[in-house]
Amino acid sequence: LMGGTVGVQSAFGGGSTFWAELPLPSSAPAQGPSSTEVHDLARLSGARVLMAEDNPVNMMIAVAMLEHWGVRVEQAGDGRAAVDAVHAAVHDGQPFDVVVMDVQMPIMGGHEAARELRRHYPPATLPILALTAAALVSERDEALDAGMDAFLTKPIDATKLRHTLAGLVRRGA
Repeated sequence: LMGGTVGVQSAFGGGSTFWAELPLPSSAPAQGPSSTEVHDLARLSGARVLMAEDNPVNMMIAVAMLEHWGVRVEQAGDGRAAVDAVHAAVHDGQPFDVVVMDVQMPIMGGHEAARELRRHYPPATLPILALTAAALVSERDEALDAGMDAFLTKPIDATKLRHTLAGLVRRGA
């Protein structure tokens, strides 16, 4: 058993004691965040991000990650709502720093929404990050051709999402 021992001591009417000894190595001391993580978190703190996702579970997970990093998140459940939210935010003088867009959504999909947004907002003013469950190269190419600036696959890898978003945030750059 992993180079250890197990045993039992028992006395009738007195109960039993079970024990195990395992020769496990000492754990390494906990390390603080890497310099990359510190840089990413500094770039993301206070950023305004629109999260466009039709799946409530995926939305909940993504929003929890983003808020944990200090991001201010607004939500849209489909591509049409995302386009409307971007226009409203710009009209109110509080544009988003990044749009995170699911590719496959009802009413208006992510590609169509990105093309619509690109008619009004160039990449320098509104970065768009595609999120999709499809990992095909053709899907990536289609997202980039639609005007999206970066592409990540689901399930969401928190480190990749954090680093990609930090690279896309334009404010203070």
